[in-house]
Order: sequence, then C-alpha cells, then structure tokens
Amino acid sequence: MNGRTKVPDPTAEQQPAKGQRKDMRRKNKKIDMLNGSIWDKMIVFALPLAFTGMLQQLFNAADVAVLGRFVSNESMAGVGNNVPVIGLIIAFCMGLALGANVVVARLLGMKEPERANRAVHTALATAVIFGIGTAIVGECFAGPAMDWLSVPEAVRDDALTYLRVYLLGMPFIAIYNFLAAVMRSQGDTQTPLWALVAATLVNIAGNLFFVLVFGMGTAGVALATVLANALAASLLFFSFITADGPLHIEPREVFRIDMTALRPMVRIGWPAGLQGAVFSISNLVIQSAINSLGADAMAGSVAAFTIEINIYCFINAFGLAATTFVSQNYGAKNLERCKRATYVATGLNMVATVLMVALVLVFGRTMLGLFTDVPAVVELAMARIFWVASFEPISVLMEVSSSAMRGYGYDAARHGDPHLRVLRAPHLGLDRLRGKPRLRDPDDRLSDQLGRHRRAAALPLRAPHEAHQAQVRGARPRSRSRLTSCPSTKTAPVKAGAVSVREDFQRLCRGLLEVG
Repeated sequence: MNGRTKVPDPTAEQQPAKGQRKDMRRKNKKIDMLNGSIWDKMIVFALPLAFTGMLQQLFNAADVAVLGRFVSNESMAGVGNNVPVIGLIIAFCMGLALGANVVVARLLGMKEPERANRAVHTALATAVIFGIGTAIVGECFAGPAMDWLSVPEAVRDDALTYLRVYLLGMPFIAIYNFLAAVMRSQGDTQTPLWALVAATLVNIAGNLFFVLVFGMGTAGVALATVLANALAASLLFFSFITADGPLHIEPREVFRIDMTALRPMVRIGWPAGLQGAVFSISNLVIQSAINSLGADAMAGSVAAFTIEINIYCFINAFGLAATTFVSQNYGAKNLERCKRATYVATGLNMVATVLMVALVLVFGRTMLGLFTDVPAVVELAMARIFWVASFEPISVLMEVSSSAMRGYGYDAARHGDPHLRVLRAPHLGLDRLRGKPRLRDPDDRLSDQLGRHRRAAALPLRAPHEAHQAQVRGARPRSRSRLTSCPSTKTAPVKAGAVSVREDFQRLCRGLLEVG
C-alpha cells in the first residue's frame, strides 16, 4: 500500500517448520538395514543398546552402592540375593519383547505398515498384561522364594522387602522393554537410551534422598527404582503417542490385540525367555550355595555380578543387532545380506567382548572400591570376576547364532541344541536344516516361494516313477505336463530320452532283484 515491495527472506524459506524438524530428527535416528554397508550401521545400532543395558545394570549398582556405603553389608547382601530371582522374571519379559521386535521388523521389511501398527498395539497390550500378572504372582511367591534360596535370617527381611517393593514396578519394566524392542525394529536405539539416562539420574537421586533424608534403607532404594522405571516407560509411551507412521500408538486402542501378530510373538519370544530363564535358574542354584557361606560371600558375589554383567550387555547388544538386521532383510527377501549380517555381528561381538573382559580384569579391583572397602569382600569378588569373565567370549557364538535364528523366524529347534543348529541353517549356505520356520504368517511369501521352488525341482525326478506306477496299477497315467511344470517357476518338461533311460535303469534294477 505504501509502494514498498516485501522481499521474502531466503533464510526463512530454507528453515523447515517445527513439525518437519521433528520428523527429520526421527528419521535421522532410523537405520537403513536393507542397503549399504553393514558393519558401521551395526556398530551405531549396537553401542547405544549396550549402553542401555549398562544403565539398566546401573539401577542395581546404585542400589548396592548406596546400601553398602550408607546402611550395612547385610542390606547390600539382601539386595544381591534377589538378583537371580529378578533376572528370572526379566528374562521372560525380554524374551517376549524380542518376539515383538522380530514380528514388527519383519512387517516393516515387507512394507506393510498397517499390519506393523497392529503388531505395535499388540506388543503394548501384551506388556501391560504380562507386567500386571507377573507382579501379582511374584507378590504371592515372594515369601516362599526366600525359603527356596535358603536366605540367612540376618538378611531375610531386607531381601524380602526389596523384592516385594521391586515387583510393584513390573508393569513399567514390561512396558519399557516391549516399547524399546519395537523401536529397535526400525533401528532406533537412541530414544530408549536417553529415556534410561533420565531414569538412572532419578534412581540415583531417589536412592540418596530416601536413604539419607528419610532413612528408609532397603525399602527406599527399591521405591526409587520403581519410580525410575515408571519414568522410563512414560517417556517411551509419550514418544510413541507423538510418533507418525506405523509405530504410532493411539491411546484409545491400547488393548487392540491382533492374534495374527500375537501368535508369532509368543512362538519366537518364549524360547528366548526360556533360554534366559535357564541361566537364571542356574544362578538361583549358585546363589543358594553362596548364601550358605555367609554375608561377606553374598556381598562379594553381588558386587562382582554388578561389574561382570556389563560384559554381557555388549554380547547381548550385538546379538539383538543380529536379530533385527536378519529379520528386516529376511522380510525383504535378501537372504545373502542376512548371512553377511550374521558374520559381521559375530566378528564385532567378539572384538567388543575381548576388550570388555580385559578392561574388567585390569580395573576390577578399582571398580569394587565403589561398593565396599572390606578386604575379604573384595578378594571374594575378584575371584568370581576372574572365573566368570575369562570365559565370556564363548558366549558370543551362542548368542549371535540363536539371535540370528530368531531373526529368520525359528522359535526353537526340534532336534538338538538350538544354538548349534544354526550352523546347519540353509540361510547361512552351509547345510539343510530340518523343519521349517515356525513363524506361521499366512502372508510370508518368501517361505512359500522357497517351498514351491523345492517342489518344482523334485517334480522332474518323480514324473517317470509316478507314470510307471500308474501303468502297473492299470490306471490312467497323469498328464506329464502337470507333473513336470510349475506355474511359479516354469520348469521345462522332461525330455523323452531322459525318461527312457530312467525306465531302462528301473527295469535293470528289477531284474537284478529277481535274480537275487
């Protein structure tokens, strides 16, 4: 109006809107597992996952350190006594969560966002149900568990109090693990890490606050852990609510369960949980024996476990990386890349494990000083660290092999050890594995296509035999075109010369049998 022309600001045109910037940040967290090199993407995927596991262990380490420094060794031993029990419960939870990871990653690789979204809602509903059910059952059996473990009277009250309060947070633990597994299916391992960083800070501050200010002791550190787990679960849940695309969660449809997604989740998840449970049960037996050695042995064992378990965080991280990479590429029908991902995961996992073992063995005594200054407890802890950490590299082969099998959709090997049977898997190009993938997805077109190819390859060999049997029975032989062709593979018909040679060979064999 005043004769001036408004010149657009070029910098303003280049700046994306607020919503676009948010979407760009989310895309940057995703990892393209279907294209490009594997080793660098697997490192970017696995390292945040390993640090997430270490932060989860830091929850227990913070509880043990605060109790050992400001309360007593008996309280610290009471918390450590519950590690195998809690590990048994968490193993099943993480196993089922791994099933959700495989199913969602497979559907994302198959480019089916609607089914992936239904699987995400199913995973969340499963987490809520599992968490509430586990908390109720755990509260009922907390007392008998103390008797089964032969917990000494000096630490029984602390152990029972910690376990009962800890179990109140099981719904939050289940929600966090399931949602973190779903995020891993698209390559996002950073969001669960930052959520756990915030929860860890709250846990440490809460431990000091409840113990030093209110003098709550064991109950205080357990309550701080519950609140920290609730915060981590809430942050991930909010991230899913505000997300776009197949991972968006609609709060009104939290309990929308898709049975076609739930069944493969359970089939793949429960063997993974059972695998972890086997180790937890063995730890229960070991813990029962340690309890008979007194409070110092119990305190040394829990301090050593808090340090050595960080090695397994790296082993488990690269195993989960193998599961996710294999699952997405298997859904995209790229079997050669599945094989390469398994080899890369094994090599990277071995290197990281050897480095962590060396670090723990060299600086283990210094790390133990954070938990206790009693010489007898430190010596007992170092003895356990040496014998356990020295053999951790063996776990790499077992972890990556079983994780790769889950990525292919195998829930459990029906013959032999499931960890060794992967060496005979057809997807690794070594041998034929008896049985079929147990992920009974009606739209798993890759498995159907492989089956058609195998049947088509066998038809030319069966055709002459079936024609001869029909003539012997006096029946009308089936059309050779039906026997020797497959619409999906367009197999060429058998030549007449090949049929006559085979019939001559069969007559020769029958003559030899008659002479014999």
